Amino acid sequence: MARYKVPAEVDLDQVGQPSRFRAWHRLYLVSEVVGQRWEALLPWWADDNPGKPIDELRVRHYTVLATGPQRSAVVELIAQGGQWFVEGFTD
Repeated sequence: MARYKVPAEVDLDQVGQPSRFRAWHRLYLVSEVVGQRWEALLPWWADDNPGKPIDELRVRHYTVLATGPQRSAVVELIAQGGQWFVEGFTD
């Protein structure tokens, strides 16, 4: 899986899972959320993190099967501090 940290605009479905996202100026539709979402906390002791609230340190991970204008791919989306990113991409 190629690793990135590309900002994404993510739309959520009625249960709070990604349903579509826009990255690289392209729209991708999520056809399936693969497995369960999982969460991690960034280390509070790292240089950039002291004093940050816990919500800014929490990172939610989703692995999805997405279809774009040219192909389908397995995509890792992450949400952190109110922002979304494409973290990984395999087509």
